[in-house]
This record gives sequence, C-alpha cells and structure tokens, in this order.
Amino acid sequence: MSLREQIVDIFVDVISAILDTPKEEILSNLNAKFNDDFNMTSLEYFPLIGKLEEEFDIDIDYHDFLTNAQTANDGIDLVLEIVNRK
Repeated sequence: MSLREQIVDIFVDVISAILDTPKEEILSNLNAKFNDDFNMTSLEYFPLIGKLEEEFDIDIDYHDFLTNAQTANDGIDLVLEIVNRK
C-alpha cells in the first residue's frame, strides 16, 4: 500500500467516525469540501489532525490545515507533503 493510500485510509476512517457517515460515501467524495459538503465544524478537525500526527509521527499546524485543506484531497496532499519533508 502506498503512503498516499495509507493517508486516504486514515482520513476516511476518522471522518467517517466523526461524521457518522459511511466510509464509501466519503471515499467517493474526496473532492467534497469539509465545511460546505461534510458540514464539519472546526472542533471536528482536532481528532483528524491528531490521528494523522500520531500515525505518521508528524506535526500539523491546525491553522495551516484549516486554511489549506478545503477538501479531503487537499488534506491528503498536505499530509503527504509534510511526511515527505521529514
């Protein structure tokens, strides 16, 4: 499994749990906007960021994530970039 696929799996698992939404629905909508389409609140980002930091032993700036990760794909790309820099 590629690094990107690992990140996607974690994103989908955590967002699914937070939003109580089927994984298939999230996986099929990776370009959906966190706020507009998934109706995520700012507090719901903390478990996602925390799990990604734990799994990949990285630090993710909360405000940077909120600013630059409008969709799941944006967030996946951001995490991939951070992991590749370490």
